[in-house]
Amino acid sequence: MAQEPPAQDLMNYEALAQDALRGVVKAALKRAAAPGGLPGAHHFYITFKTDAAGVSGPVDLLSKYPDEMTIVLQHQYWDLAPGETFFSVTLQFGGQPKRLSIPYAAVTRFYDPSVQFLLQFEPPPAAPADTKAISAPAEPPSEPPPRPRGKARPRSSRSISSGRNSQMADSAAANAPEALTDEAILQRFLRSKNQPTGSQTLGFRMVAVSQAEKSVEVEFDAKAELLLNPMKQIQGGYLCAMLDEAMSVACMVASGMTAVAPTLEMKTSFFRPGMPGKIRGVGRVVKWGRQVAFTEGELFDPEGRLLAKATGTAIPTPFANYKK
Repeated sequence: MAQEPPAQDLMNYEALAQDALRGVVKAALKRAAAPGGLPGAHHFYITFKTDAAGVSGPVDLLSKYPDEMTIVLQHQYWDLAPGETFFSVTLQFGGQPKRLSIPYAAVTRFYDPSVQFLLQFEPPPAAPADTKAISAPAEPPSEPPPRPRGKARPRSSRSISSGRNSQMADSAAANAPEALTDEAILQRFLRSKNQPTGSQTLGFRMVAVSQAEKSVEVEFDAKAELLLNPMKQIQGGYLCAMLDEAMSVACMVASGMTAVAPTLEMKTSFFRPGMPGKIRGVGRVVKWGRQVAFTEGELFDPEGRLLAKATGTAIPTPFANYKK
């Protein structure tokens, strides 16, 4: 008996689900536009296709991001106006207020790091070149922009850092080759004579590099005389520093050793106490964007048991532009 062909999805449920989830983005933006602004620690990273139909903004801004752009709604945004099919908002770029209008259909990623909530969408087709809605170049404002819509809140405190970003920028920025093999990057770390003092304290050593997977494997030598708490376990802040180190060097590898990525935000979960001795770490870049990198890190004891894991966001910064 001949097997019947699979039924066709004439309802196009995948597209219906995507449209329904875009409604979540719209509802979140309407909440942010309410008089109280963003509640609690909530804030949004919104990635959208700049070449999608209906996207409009200053020519000088959109020309810098011909494919994709990420904006952050947290402390400094004005006149957020969520409509039924698109939203508009004013943000500062280079100290100048600029207005963007973005259809919900152009959004490819919506992320609220305060609660690790992530939505991803299929990218829309690019608009024909002669139909893109790009506004005229913005003129310098004659007066300061209005006060932000949301309430200003303190920035999240950064995790304990080894200082690798600043010192590695000095040693690796000069004459960086156009392309490096995984082995060449590994040897660069192993032969470094300018290891940051924070890395030395943690007993950091690079073990393996994979540019294809945007990941690294590292090792830490937790010294009892340096890192323990009164219970003779590794103090939690040092475990956070180890995770931050692993994720930071993964960012450097993801950039081809052309950039650092100072940590913007980091969330850590602890599963069991860490004891002095060797600790294996894994750091990886989930997504490397122009403005934001999304990272993950894990720590394991010598028996391979998971000690702690973290997720984070970081700011990709070319070596040439890095300022101490």
